Amino acid sequence: MIKQEFETLTGLNVTDEEFVRVNQMYMEAGEMSKEGFCAELKMKFTAFTKSKIIQEIVQKSRRQEEQLDRLHKDIHALQAALLAASTEADTDATWEKAAEILGQAEVIRYKMDNQLDLTTQERVYIINHLK
Repeated sequence: MIKQEFETLTGLNVTDEEFVRVNQMYMEAGEMSKEGFCAELKMKFTAFTKSKIIQEIVQKSRRQEEQLDRLHKDIHALQAALLAASTEADTDATWEKAAEILGQAEVIRYKMDNQLDLTTQERVYIINHLK
């Protein structure tokens, strides 16, 4: 079998080096027709390719999950830094900015966890959200 026949029968493009290996396998296959050999090889190649694609998708998914976990940790660290800076500055403007970024409930939860004074506006928020 020549390389062009193999490529026509399988629809696969191979390098000369790859074809040498394929042709060796064909010669070792014994009394198998070119068509039969190529059909079987194509089927195995297709299954291998699908398996390889699935493996790549799984690996990419794992990398994305790891990256997402790192981003979540970064977000939590930034939230903690913002709340710490707001605590240190302890002005209405810094707390309002923190509430704008993190949400009023998160700021109130932080203040309550750290036994910080709540503003009248924060107390009203709690009352309105308890109804």
